[in-house]
Amino acid sequence: MQVKSTSFWRNGAYACNIVGPKGERYARGRLDFFAVYLVPVDVWYIVPFDVVERNCSLNLTPRKGHKFSQYMEAWNLLRGQEKVQRKKTRGRVPGGGGARQPLLKCKAARMKSFGEKSG
Repeated sequence: MQVKSTSFWRNGAYACNIVGPKGERYARGRLDFFAVYLVPVDVWYIVPFDVVERNCSLNLTPRKGHKFSQYMEAWNLLRGQEKVQRKKTRGRVPGGGGARQPLLKCKAARMKSFGEKSG
């Protein structure tokens, strides 16, 4: 599990980077969940890695009906109670391990999303 937190509000959602300290994506098999805490509203998201493995960041809106609302306060996932319906994973086994993949760079995408200049 990787624990993240944010208080950064942008365009109607809390934005949270889900990459490592060098702007690299986590490789499949290194973790099963992201636990993301939205500080200003005291809300946790428990998001399965396989749902967001291609993302560099998440935009979370703490209300029903948004893209990740099914993972809001989804502590049951950590207990192995799969009551949340996951998205299909295009032929991959959810949470499947396999060979470790190299970390993928997300820095350029992250910088673009936050309006930073690369250099």
